[in-house]
Amino acid sequence: MAILRKSKLPWFPAIDPDACRADLRCMSFCPQEVFVWNRETGRPTVAHPQRCLPGCQICVDVCQTGALTLPERDEFQSAMERLRQPVDKRHLYIAYRRPETPSAAAPNRPGARGKETSN
Repeated sequence: MAILRKSKLPWFPAIDPDACRADLRCMSFCPQEVFVWNRETGRPTVAHPQRCLPGCQICVDVCQTGALTLPERDEFQSAMERLRQPVDKRHLYIAYRRPETPSAAAPNRPGARGKETSN
């Protein structure tokens, strides 16, 4: 089973600054806190796109001016198909090494677990 990184999913809103009237509805209703207030522009901005849940469109539904858009279904599906392509495993390198553990070869050591030997 392939694991897809959420940061690679093309599902997050875009804001049309000309249509946005900064009523904060997107910020108030987004359960994932994708938006933050931008003091410089005086408008909300998409600050955390990776938090957006694929398929969710609450922000688009509550925006009364139509300032928010999400990817079209076809665009999203084609991106998902590209991401699901098999990975060429020759180029993968796992940089994980299991930490060394004390050897279980010394069972007579005080507090050691394992078979006790009798002399």
